[in-house]
Amino acid sequence: MKKVLLFTTSLMISMSLAETLDSTGETLREPEYIDGQPVIPREDWVHNFKVSSVPGLCTDPQAGFVLVYKGAPEDCYATVRTLIDKCMEGPLDSNIPKMIRGFPMAYAAGENLGRCVLTAYLASGANEPAR
Repeated sequence: MKKVLLFTTSLMISMSLAETLDSTGETLREPEYIDGQPVIPREDWVHNFKVSSVPGLCTDPQAGFVLVYKGAPEDCYATVRTLIDKCMEGPLDSNIPKMIRGFPMAYAAGENLGRCVLTAYLASGANEPAR
């Protein structure tokens, strides 16, 4: 099977496209390579971000999100995916290019999206104790 270098956040994962990364059974979408650089439409990049990064955001204490998340662990993936959609429809719509070209652009987009997810969650008050 063809190997692909996925470029999303700070993680660069070399893997088979048929391999799944999370419990949804979704697979990664392959970028094109132009002049040796990966190029992928924003929609496909967001899909790959969800598949590859949401598990880490929900389980890795170094990610930061899991430290403030107060919901049920089984609801974390759905919560983060919803926040990603809200970020992409709102604050990041004009900040993340329609085509992601190369690792530096993908890394910056992943950092921006991760920060937006954390900020949106904190702003929602979902991490506050019930009064």
